[in-house]
Amino acid sequence: MKPLTTVAALLTTAAITVVSAPAAAGADTGPRRTARPAAVTVCHYKVVKVDRGSHLNIRKGRSLNTRVIGRFHRGARISGSCVKSRGWVLVPAAKGRFGWSSARYLRRI
Repeated sequence: MKPLTTVAALLTTAAITVVSAPAAAGADTGPRRTARPAAVTVCHYKVVKVDRGSHLNIRKGRSLNTRVIGRFHRGARISGSCVKSRGWVLVPAAKGRFGWSSARYLRRI
């Protein structure tokens, strides 16, 4: 299955708008910039190497020391970022949030 391409901001956090507070009279305010969400390539994965009856934790950050915010059972098919970051993949978690899964438990399909 080919990855879906150019799905803007699907797997990124909300766009951040960078603006400055109103400047004092005569002060140089500089340019006002707005960060745009980057296009993200989405890949499909299957959860593997998880014991029967167990689950894969989705974490808030790229570390085993961060809070678990979701989970997937063995064999679950999920979409996530095609790019690994230090061995972690950005995937959807519960309640519309996104979290991180160890890439070693995901097989690209």
